[in-house]
Amino acid sequence: MKVLNLGDLDSWEPPPPDATKLMKLADLTDRVIERIKRGPTGETLPWPTAHSYLRFPPGLLTIWGGGPGSFKSTILSQVTLGFAEQGARSIVTTLEEPVEEYGLRLAQQATASEFPSAEAVSRFHDATDDLIQVWDVEGHIEAKRIMKMIRYCAIELGAKHFIFDNVTKVLDPSNDAASMQWKFINACHTLARQTKMHIHLVMHSNKTGRGGEVPTMNDIRGSSTSSDLADQICMAWRNRLKEDVNDGSVKISEKERDELLKAPDNLLCVEKAKFGGREGKIGLWRHAPTRLFFHGSGIDPKQTSLLTR
Repeated sequence: MKVLNLGDLDSWEPPPPDATKLMKLADLTDRVIERIKRGPTGETLPWPTAHSYLRFPPGLLTIWGGGPGSFKSTILSQVTLGFAEQGARSIVTTLEEPVEEYGLRLAQQATASEFPSAEAVSRFHDATDDLIQVWDVEGHIEAKRIMKMIRYCAIELGAKHFIFDNVTKVLDPSNDAASMQWKFINACHTLARQTKMHIHLVMHSNKTGRGGEVPTMNDIRGSSTSSDLADQICMAWRNRLKEDVNDGSVKISEKERDELLKAPDNLLCVEKAKFGGREGKIGLWRHAPTRLFFHGSGIDPKQTSLLTR
């Protein structure tokens, strides 16, 4: 009697459907050469001296983190304005503030004015008619609803960027909700790949930065899922000690004060840059009246190029 060799069963099964996805490197030649010719892709940060740090190409997921009051949302609105200046359409969701408050901040940054005139605001809105749109929703929102909106904005509107501020309005940031966090971040990552739209998620960090500590990607609130799945991570930090010394609430030696006043008002820390760019800390100086940031001190605010074209 012949004994059946179970190992032979493998040879009788048809290949898995994914076997058709196997490629020789030679099959990639044209695609690799084309990628080399294309060079760096995606929009840049709004500060020319910081272009080498990070780009925002299609199909990636970027997380913007930082403690409360670190100006991460304010920095990101200036980045969004920079995208518009580069001709890229963005959809913005800001659940922690009314859309008119977001619009005011963007108008102040665009016009480089604390109190922009009605005419200047109208001209700015006309100039960004096809470049910046806001989703008028507030409070808690279900993840499925967000996914549908992201897909719609990518496919129907041709948007290049979807900015979602912030994730705590969707997910419980505690480690007890780790599975839910993984599902949401993974769904956003998958949608970015599928739609070729760059998705930006704003998240809080555990460190507030009030003690001078600069948060890292490991401080993003919740499980490590977020930092693991993200393609790019930027962390915002605010130099509160410099502010306290400036307003006189904290006293330090004259030498320490001179050194501190030379330091940036904020840091934008590139913690992860998976596809090019480089990690590092970008020093930013803030002009409070216009809510603009500059990669250098003593720079005068100027209105957006969208208003001078």
